[in-house]
Amino acid sequence: MSFSIARGLALMALAVVTLIANAASATQDIIRVPDLTNSGLAIPGLEIRRAVFADGRLWLLHKGGQLSSLAENGERVDVTTLDRVIELFIQHGHATIVTCPQQTCTRWTVRQRVGDDWAATSDIASQDDAFLAAMASGDTITVVTDNRLIEIDGGTQTEIPLVLPPAPWPGPMLAPATPSKERQPETVFALPPSYVFQPSLVPSKPLKNWPVGAVLMTPKYVFIGYSAGEWGGGLQRVERATGMVSDIIAVDDDLCGGPLNPACDPVNGLAIIPWKPDCVAAAIGLIHSLPHGRLVEVCQNTVRVLYAQPIPDHLIRDADGPPARLRLYTIPFFGVQRLGGDLLAAGYDGLYRIGPNGLVQRDLLPAFKRTNDVGVSFDIAGLALVRTEIDQRLSSSGSAPMVVPR
Repeated sequence: MSFSIARGLALMALAVVTLIANAASATQDIIRVPDLTNSGLAIPGLEIRRAVFADGRLWLLHKGGQLSSLAENGERVDVTTLDRVIELFIQHGHATIVTCPQQTCTRWTVRQRVGDDWAATSDIASQDDAFLAAMASGDTITVVTDNRLIEIDGGTQTEIPLVLPPAPWPGPMLAPATPSKERQPETVFALPPSYVFQPSLVPSKPLKNWPVGAVLMTPKYVFIGYSAGEWGGGLQRVERATGMVSDIIAVDDDLCGGPLNPACDPVNGLAIIPWKPDCVAAAIGLIHSLPHGRLVEVCQNTVRVLYAQPIPDHLIRDADGPPARLRLYTIPFFGVQRLGGDLLAAGYDGLYRIGPNGLVQRDLLPAFKRTNDVGVSFDIAGLALVRTEIDQRLSSSGSAPMVVPR
């Protein structure tokens, strides 16, 4: 049985079980994840796509393209921009955005915060590409589309077309992306994300036009992590010098098995590993009836589990009370950042500090304070935590913590 058919049958079976359970009891869930009412996550949040701390304020990009900022004293301001905002990042310590007209979006404009205004620094023709992400390193701004890598340095723009390597590709762990007819079975979905997010079921560009959960730029690569809720996600890598695209895949024979399975694993955060600067940590997490997640280490040609935290049986019960035994449940992770010589990962039940020898420390999430419908905490020095419900439409993960350096 092919992977796509097996996944389709599994999804249908899960739907039937859920309907039966709902009919039997309107108040009892089949799966109960840890009770987090003491962590502050009970405060409702908004659908926040990006959050950065710059110019002494926390800047929030909302799902609909609106922008707001929040001071540590709780003052929140809705920020007016000429056009809809499609990206938010930091350059030279200042909030920087990418905007496009609400209707046409044929050009993207990069704007940086200067005083109380937004100064336009660059214009980019969309060329019918799908915008995926933008980020900055020093003087260079990098814009990623599904077909191009665009680097802006001062007034100079350099475009690198994204390319697919010759197929078939023999490497099972770090397989470069291949055209749709030659894709590996593990990247074919019974109900693919393209069914939801693209008009065509056949991908026609090197990078996937799916919801982007995280981006990371290193001197050699740009990593794009996708987070499509119950539809999975996965990780792709672009070589900056050549535009070569690779699908980073590590699966096994089990349904949704393997350290990094694009059919089942949303990637919510990316960070360079301090003790392995040539490697990247990816935060994987999803709650959609069955909670799972882990931190994965991605190096040049290897993928392995860096850290995973099983959920004890007594915290996961079926409708009749005994522990559910469908599969191993693990804590979902919704973000990861470097913190000195360690990694700090935002799990659904707390903050996990990971060092070269494994778990260093786990702390409960601080209490979140509501500020104009935004759940936020500035209680941890050097960090801001923001609650977002951006995954709510694609899964039952509900509110998740975002970790923002400040």
